[in-house]
Amino acid sequence: MKNRLKELRNKNNLTLRALGQKVNMSSSRLSQYETGKREPKLETWQKLADFFNVPVDYLLGISKDRSTLTIDDLNAEEQEAYERITDMLSQEYPQTRPEFNWSKIGQLLINSDMTEK
Repeated sequence: MKNRLKELRNKNNLTLRALGQKVNMSSSRLSQYETGKREPKLETWQKLADFFNVPVDYLLGISKDRSTLTIDDLNAEEQEAYERITDMLSQEYPQTRPEFNWSKIGQLLINSDMTEK
């Protein structure tokens, strides 16, 4: 699976050097990320995703959804449901448990919603 770093950089008319200056990374390292010769840490992916204002999953080429969803994008009923679900899950599965991955649960919920339509 190919990441979208080069695509986003080109769409923003940035050279490797210019992007490197903006995100405080060397152009050679960014080039290695683009070509897949080097795999950055998740924190680096997040930094780059934040810079381009896209979700990490989109940057990694996992998702086609370029928008970042926040609680403000939900209506009042959806916000209430979200809060009830997250309260219940956080009580049952504290984030201190390393075997519990919130991202996997969220992705599964998204995928199951898509298959039901």
